[in-house]
Amino acid sequence: MNKVEWTNKARKQLLKIDKRYIKAIMDSTRTLATFPNVDLDIVKLKDRQNEYRIRVGSYRIIFEVINDEPKIINIQAIKRRTTQTYN
Repeated sequence: MNKVEWTNKARKQLLKIDKRYIKAIMDSTRTLATFPNVDLDIVKLKDRQNEYRIRVGSYRIIFEVINDEPKIINIQAIKRRTTQTYN
């Protein structure tokens, strides 16, 4: 099992999200405990070492994998998809 941690920035962003999406986002991040054996829309971010994103509706969860075994999954940000999401 992996340890899933949230940055303070990501926690604050979660509180600002439309309430309809919070449960889906929380469910997706909980399943990261079994990463990489998850059935989610996960994509490794180009030009970024150990950073990935999960798509939940129009929101993107940016996370980083730290260490090898056991992994620490660090939730970096939760952003609505725009042209500036990955900058």
